[in-house]
Amino acid sequence: MLLVGRSRPSRLITRVKAAVGLALTLVLTAVYSPPIVGAASTCSSTTGPGGYTVDACLSPSAGAISGTITASLTVSTSTSKARPSVVVFCLDGSLNSVPRCVDGGPGYLLRVFSARSRPSQTTSVWAFDVPTAHWVDGSHTLLAEVTMGDGTVTTPVVASLSFANGNSSQPINSTPPSINVGTVPTVGAPLVVAAVGDGAAGDPSASAVVSRIRSWSPNLFLYLGDVYQDGSYLEFTNSYDPSYGTLRSITDPVPGNHEYVSRTDPVTSSSVLPAGVAYFDYWNNLPHYYSFTTAGWHFIALDANSSAMGTAAWTAQLSWLSADLAAHPTGCTLAFWHQPAFNIGMEPVPNVAKTLWQMVAGRATLVLDGHDHTYQRWTAMDRQGVPSDSGTVEIVAGTGGHAAGSFRSTDVRVLASSTGAGAVRLSLADASASIQFVTSAGSVMDSQTVACH
Repeated sequence: MLLVGRSRPSRLITRVKAAVGLALTLVLTAVYSPPIVGAASTCSSTTGPGGYTVDACLSPSAGAISGTITASLTVSTSTSKARPSVVVFCLDGSLNSVPRCVDGGPGYLLRVFSARSRPSQTTSVWAFDVPTAHWVDGSHTLLAEVTMGDGTVTTPVVASLSFANGNSSQPINSTPPSINVGTVPTVGAPLVVAAVGDGAAGDPSASAVVSRIRSWSPNLFLYLGDVYQDGSYLEFTNSYDPSYGTLRSITDPVPGNHEYVSRTDPVTSSSVLPAGVAYFDYWNNLPHYYSFTTAGWHFIALDANSSAMGTAAWTAQLSWLSADLAAHPTGCTLAFWHQPAFNIGMEPVPNVAKTLWQMVAGRATLVLDGHDHTYQRWTAMDRQGVPSDSGTVEIVAGTGGHAAGSFRSTDVRVLASSTGAGAVRLSLADASASIQFVTSAGSVMDSQTVACH
């Protein structure tokens, strides 16, 4: 049975994906090689402290284009001691009418985390796919901006392009959502569920986690949120889709806080693009909250980003959750959302996560969260966090491969913990759940079986 929450903020207007048949594959990986030969480019030159120079060249440089194109940025420095730290790309970006490209700023497309690898070579090339059919036809400017390791920000490189896909108005994605119940396990076998969050940033470590998950041949995959840096559409198509997107046919996601980073002009504070658009676009209008039942287990997906949702949608979610729990008073239940209600890692615990916990504690067998880039398995607890045999077990699994976390405190209620990349593997039987945390290298760091209520 599928139960979905239909409430959604009016500002979350979905956009169309690239034309059918276009392959959106990850090429956002630093390639340390000479500049691309044969592609016209536009360049900028910047002088850093001590007189070193940085030449940044962007291609394509100009012209009418359609479909999905591959854009590339070549960065050359006059010394190997000055290396790129952050590379950011924007479309139609500007601050106070001056071309600029910053995280979360106007027209933000994506950020290259691999720039931090700082190659020994003086020349680096980064490439990524741009599905031009995602925008209205006409003139657009593609911008790239580099921050060097010493903090020097290069002069933006600006390419003047013209999109021609037959879009006279902003394309709208009207595809209905698909809530996956996963594949059916063989007779007598448990339902194998993989779960993890905080991995989609184009990191090689994330690919290793995905490979480990795929080796299990899971029946279902729960992505616990966060596509980096700002949850933009190109971050979904260039970072999430080639990695965790390979599990899409069995995936049920929830939005993280990074999916809701507002596209706001840092100088004028004016809104330039509704927050949260890309998540709902990529997932074909998936609702903020929904539930389904498969193999004897009831799954509840929730959105813990109350301020981004808006008061009306948040209130509607709480009412819906109360009704959903009442409709499933017995049996095995698993709830999942992004921010944990209990955490010994670096991320603070939001009150809204506590609210969700207090509603499901004692009703759900398991609660799965991401957000903190660590693994934590907490003992079964009641609504107030007091250990109880009839309570709920919280599992934090923000170990999807991006930026390993650390612990700021300890808690006797935490029965197992880890900071390495890996994923949760659940074997769900009729009346119990076997829990494992498995590293990307295949080591089982934690194992426990808990009974359903």
